[in-house]
Amino acid sequence: MTAAKPSKKTKAKKSKKKKLTLSIDQEVIEQGKALARDQGISLSKLIEKFLSETAPIVKREPIVIVPDPDVLALMLPRRNGGSYATDPDEATEYYDYVSTNHLNSEEE
Repeated sequence: MTAAKPSKKTKAKKSKKKKLTLSIDQEVIEQGKALARDQGISLSKLIEKFLSETAPIVKREPIVIVPDPDVLALMLPRRNGGSYATDPDEATEYYDYVSTNHLNSEEE
């Protein structure tokens, strides 16, 4: 009984690798190839290893926007059909509504 060879679909791994074109001095390329050969890996793998070990991990902090109640009050339409809210109670009510329902809390 012989084992069936795995198909190309089974063999192929899903990879996140992408092609990259670099412009590097020819002498540096030759030095890199020699180093990669000494380590028994490809030049691509050598560069990938170097970057993964030396490049800092980029961590992006979320941006927290703290609304200014005075600015929010300018955007608030008045209940009686006027253009902008000038009533401090309306502005506070609107600010509380927006803060509760649409903005990330700093306490999270």
